[in-house]
Amino acid sequence: MESLTGFNGLHAVEVEADTYEDKPWRKPGADLSDYFNYGFNEETWKAYCEKQRRLQLGLDPCLPPSFENKI
Repeated sequence: MESLTGFNGLHAVEVEADTYEDKPWRKPGADLSDYFNYGFNEETWKAYCEKQRRLQLGLDPCLPPSFENKI
C-alpha cells in the first residue's frame, strides 16, 4: 500500500503552516476552502495537528487552553 504524503514527503498533519513562506490563504479575497477543508482555518488546523501529534505519541490529547477554544 502506498503512503499518502503531502508537503516534502510529510503527512499533512506533520507540516507546520508556519513553514510556508507564501501563505496564499491570507491574501485579500482568498477562499479558505481552497486551502482548508471541513471549516478549518490556519489556527484551527494548527490545533488539530497538535492534537493528532499528541494522540500519536500516546499523550493526553487535551490541548493547552490557548488551542482548545479554536477546535
